[in-house]
Amino acid sequence: MNVVRHGVLNQFGELWTLRYERELGHPPDRVWAALTDTEELKGWFPTGVAGGWTIGAQLEFTFSQGSFPAMHGTVLQAREPRILEYTWGPDTLLFELTAGGTGTHLELVVGLEELGKAARDGAGWHEALDLLETCLDGDERWPLGERWGELGPVYAAAFGPAASAIGPPAGWNPPGE
Repeated sequence: MNVVRHGVLNQFGELWTLRYERELGHPPDRVWAALTDTEELKGWFPTGVAGGWTIGAQLEFTFSQGSFPAMHGTVLQAREPRILEYTWGPDTLLFELTAGGTGTHLELVVGLEELGKAARDGAGWHEALDLLETCLDGDERWPLGERWGELGPVYAAAFGPAASAIGPPAGWNPPGE
């Protein structure tokens, strides 16, 4: 199977999506915990997450040190340990887990509010998924955002100017810059 590590940008009518795949050497129950447990999310997800994981539950996403206003979301689907879908501010995140081989095939589809931020968010979700894999494997993690500086230009080149019109928010600096 050809796994899509770099995000692929697709258009469906007016909707733009980013799609990623990862082969994780852990069973779906273990990956599900990393997607839903508040403490595990701290290791890889770009914001803090508060709320429950039942359909219709309200979620709150907070940024570290109050650097940006909190975002809100709603759980759209939660079928443990296979499908988790929720809104993340104006975007939608759909995680699909399939058991196979020695672990889990994870597919993430991000429904984007607007095309202009596709390269920015593409690099961000790429790094977040790399961190998820690192956390699951028990390897040494890096500060979220540290690799965004190298991934951002790759996504901008791949997706083009229309998908690169919106860069990082004012005041955001990746660690080490």
